[in-house]
Amino acid sequence: MITYTILRPHKLIAVTITLCALCFSMLSCSGPDSRLEQVLALAGSNRPELEKVLRRYSSPEDSLKYRAAVFLIENMPGYGYYEGTPLDNFLEYYPLLRSVRLKKQSPDVAVDSINRKYGKFDLSALHYKEDIRTVDSAYLCRNIEWAFRVWEEQPWGRNVGFRDFCEYILPYRVGNETLADWREMYYEKYNGILDGLRNSGCSDREDPAAAARIITDSLTGPKKIFFTSAAPAALPHIGPVAADYRSGSCRDLVDFALYVCRALGIPCASDYMPFRGDGNVGHEWAAFLGRDSLYCQDMGNPMVNSSKISTLRKLKVYRRTFSINNRLNDVDIPDSDRPEFLKRPCFEDVTPAYAIDFLKTLKVPVTELYSGLKPKTVCLCMSSRFSWVPVAVGKFCRGNAEFEDIDCNTQVMRVASVKDGKVMFLSDPFYVKESGDLHFYRAGKELRDITVFRKFPELQELWLQRRMLGGVFEGSNSPDFTMKDTLHIITELPKRLLVPARPRKSGPYRYVRYFGPRNGFCNIADMYVYGADGELLTGKPIGVPGSYSGDNKYDYWSALDGNGETSFDSRTSYGAWVGLDLGKPKEIGRIVYTARNRDNHVRPGDEYELFYCDGNWKSAGRVTASSDSILYKGIPKGALYILDNLTRGTQIRVFSYDEGVQEWLRPRQQENLAIQNGNI
Repeated sequence: MITYTILRPHKLIAVTITLCALCFSMLSCSGPDSRLEQVLALAGSNRPELEKVLRRYSSPEDSLKYRAAVFLIENMPGYGYYEGTPLDNFLEYYPLLRSVRLKKQSPDVAVDSINRKYGKFDLSALHYKEDIRTVDSAYLCRNIEWAFRVWEEQPWGRNVGFRDFCEYILPYRVGNETLADWREMYYEKYNGILDGLRNSGCSDREDPAAAARIITDSLTGPKKIFFTSAAPAALPHIGPVAADYRSGSCRDLVDFALYVCRALGIPCASDYMPFRGDGNVGHEWAAFLGRDSLYCQDMGNPMVNSSKISTLRKLKVYRRTFSINNRLNDVDIPDSDRPEFLKRPCFEDVTPAYAIDFLKTLKVPVTELYSGLKPKTVCLCMSSRFSWVPVAVGKFCRGNAEFEDIDCNTQVMRVASVKDGKVMFLSDPFYVKESGDLHFYRAGKELRDITVFRKFPELQELWLQRRMLGGVFEGSNSPDFTMKDTLHIITELPKRLLVPARPRKSGPYRYVRYFGPRNGFCNIADMYVYGADGELLTGKPIGVPGSYSGDNKYDYWSALDGNGETSFDSRTSYGAWVGLDLGKPKEIGRIVYTARNRDNHVRPGDEYELFYCDGNWKSAGRVTASSDSILYKGIPKGALYILDNLTRGTQIRVFSYDEGVQEWLRPRQQENLAIQNGNI
């Protein structure tokens, strides 16, 4: 009988085992049927390197480190990284992006500069290497030693169990980035920020969430992080050096949080929704497992107990893990019939922590499903442009298609299965009503006319529309507007591309201008002035020069170029204006204006095609727009629709149509819209 001591964070645990039991445990790990042996067999010529790690921690006093090494090695298959000069070149984007944003310039400046220098990024030009065949023993051992060091030395480590340590501190990588030694670099650079907490006598010093709050509040915020979706497409995870610039997409910013917090012994995870219910892409943020609460950071915005994130429209929220979710991995589905998200399910379901309309079990009656054979396993899909993408898995039970832990605060969903890689629909699109009943969108025999103004919801443009509330159109006969008349005050959000305004007074005026409201940065995309006879008036552009980014294309004359894609974005939040010198006083009959926007309105001259969902998407015809709206006649009632711009742009989104209005949100969501607006 041997007695030995295992050192765990701030605890000494005496463990007594028999020598025979220890030897049997060691041998069984390399038995022919064990997971570890199977993985070691995959390593090929790299197997000796992995066995070096296991031998190093084979002594009883290192038994916990041995378990950690086994955890990393057993879950290593499927992880890999890219290498190549093109990747090194494009990583120059991140310091350049930070420099550009600090100068208040558009991130497009950085993207254009990199693309001009190196051309378009091509992932296929890189070499892909598998961790299992390339990672050396020294790298793994350094990672394990540093991870244990911070787990044991930091006071909050007392509230981090071994399972959370393995998943959210120990991993040597965060995605498919090129491998690098990052723990010591981040530790030396940022550990001092937590000295105050470590040296305090408060109970929070033992709370991982408290440490996370201090470190992230210190390193994020205005002029500390720079979010943009304008990054070179198809880049893999960018790695610890590029992530340290704290600039880029939500994924890039989460990667930074993972590196810095794991280097400091703070368990940090990447939580994500596969798709947003009001968009065609997903979203992710950093989540920190505290002693009593879940603390989140979403692009620099702190959230305790997942506040704010819960209002985002979603169906599922998952937490990335280093290990494979065996419960999902063992689902009885042939590989060819597995949805993409189940191919290698390294995640756990955390939807209940974020749900705003939580439903423990969603039941879709078989009577609402298409006729035919029903597979044992079914999927719940969300929409992305013309596609329906599986994001949750369920099963048939007692005549229903059942799905567990659903957030009903999404727009629409659809039941489907996957066969030979193809999504096979089993139901029409539907949403869950306030009563709990399901409302299905079905193309009926009854026809109606539909007037459309947009191809994508305005939710992500509301902050731009709000910047015009309180804006004023003024007329004057003095160039400095010392004497002026108010022609029109904007009191409603500008919902369409071309918003008409009838002036209170007709003049005559030589000078007409738009004066932006407080905190509006005089944002306006276009301004048209018409005479009393309906004629479009022209003149010399006048205004307050200077744009927020310093880019000339956002200066005042952009609001007078007849191009709704360009706009004035003043360098000051208040006091700027843009207008016309008409040359001589003229009567003003009408003003038409366009809010700063993301080019999702119907635009005159562009060609559009309307589709309705009847099993699959079916065309209702192509039309060239003659104004900022299109009237489609004789369209099946009760369906979901998509309006596609065939001339330009990629953003399209499903919508319904009710009482003459395009509905981007199902009725139940309207009550949450005011909350949501504050998060965009």
